Amino acid sequence: MTPHQLNYRVYKILTEIGQDLATPLIPPIIQLSNQESYSLGSSPTGLPSGTAIFMDSNGQDELIAVVKNVTLSDFSSGFSFV
Repeated sequence: MTPHQLNYRVYKILTEIGQDLATPLIPPIIQLSNQESYSLGSSPTGLPSGTAIFMDSNGQDELIAVVKNVTLSDFSSGFSFV
């Protein structure tokens, strides 16, 4: 993730997803808008470890969620764009 000004005043911590994303039988789905641009990265310092989901908001990365204790590298599994 390219460093940008980071905004994370309002975000969710997703805790019930856990290992299901790593070994899905019926994978949990995180729904995101297909009208926005998103990126994944490390959780910011001071927040639970896991994968952070950022939304591009006018050139700024806005933290919208942290998938706690899960490492994701792309949007190919566990996400639905609606």
